[in-house]
Amino acid sequence: GYDFAAEGQPLKLHGEWTNGVLESPMIVEAMRLFGAPDAVDEFVMYKPAGLFDAAFDIDYAGGDAKPMYAITSRPRSLSVQIHDTPVYADIEGGTVTFRPGRIEIDDLVGRHAGGVFGIDGVATIDGAIDAQLSMKYDGRLISNQVLAFLPVEAREALTAIEFADGGASRLEDCTLHLTEIPVEGGALRWRSDFRGVVRTSDASFTTGVRFTEVNGAFAVDAKHDPGQPVKLTLAADVDRMKALGQSLHNATWTISLSDSGDEVTVPEF
Repeated sequence: GYDFAAEGQPLKLHGEWTNGVLESPMIVEAMRLFGAPDAVDEFVMYKPAGLFDAAFDIDYAGGDAKPMYAITSRPRSLSVQIHDTPVYADIEGGTVTFRPGRIEIDDLVGRHAGGVFGIDGVATIDGAIDAQLSMKYDGRLISNQVLAFLPVEAREALTAIEFADGGASRLEDCTLHLTEIPVEGGALRWRSDFRGVVRTSDASFTTGVRFTEVNGAFAVDAKHDPGQPVKLTLAADVDRMKALGQSLHNATWTISLSDSGDEVTVPEF
């Protein structure tokens, strides 16, 4: 036990945690102790579980000073529940570091039932959460564990075009900017800005016409503000595909959504 309010009592503490479990009540109590009590309810809501190793440093100058801390975690497995979907992944490398008001993700690499992923980024959590992430992925896009992370508008769009993976799909040079937007009644919504390239292998989808055996790259620029239609621009560069029984090669086209979000424009094909 240690009383951070005890005047004139400085503290420096270093420690290591081996085979820690995310569901440990010590995690929640540490969040409260280190000044992040507002994040506890959201953390618990995702029902996190899994194994990790960690090293931590606490530096408290005493008096009215806030404790400074750095907790560097090396996750080994992770289970969370997102949009009522259980998501499980084995983590093969990388670290997650927690500092006052800040989370840093450094070269986090792992795999789940649908594929292999990598994440880097920084999130500020002092007040509204603001996260800048870069991501890569190689595997099935139509996987419950991938769809769980997508905004509802993106999931609905994939369903509407009846998208199906053939071979593994790949996400390249992807960036995601997420901003937490508090709304009336205490609920939380998110502003999102996604950019990246999706490469498909024998994929299929329907946009009036059924396209199959699609092998190519799709550059995506998608933005969404709570309560507003999604803004989407997509540029396709396809090596080969089939449509209406015909083989097509070296196909390029662009797609954009109208401001109202209910009309698709294809200026050229």
